[in-house]
Amino acid sequence: MNRKKLALQYIILDYLSAALAWAAFFAYRKVCVEQTDFNFYQPVQPDQKFYFGILLIPFAWLLFYAFTGYYNNPYRKSRLKDLGQTGLTSFIGVLIIFFYPSA
Repeated sequence: MNRKKLALQYIILDYLSAALAWAAFFAYRKVCVEQTDFNFYQPVQPDQKFYFGILLIPFAWLLFYAFTGYYNNPYRKSRLKDLGQTGLTSFIGVLIIFFYPSA
């Protein structure tokens, strides 16, 4: 497998995992956090913010990882260094998302 193909595989899997995480947290928020006063089950209905987030948030994560050099030379990576870089990059990205002013 050549370098570009492996980098593309990383990009696709990172996008899918970020989209899945966004959908899971959206469902968690709707089911567990935003319960009504009567505490009865309401089906999770995707809204405009969900679709905006499912397209924009994973793309923003890809740009952030690419900016930090995550996809450069995928064959010459140390697993321990990769784990540390992923943890630090994710932490900084979560802080940016958390403090981003929402409308």
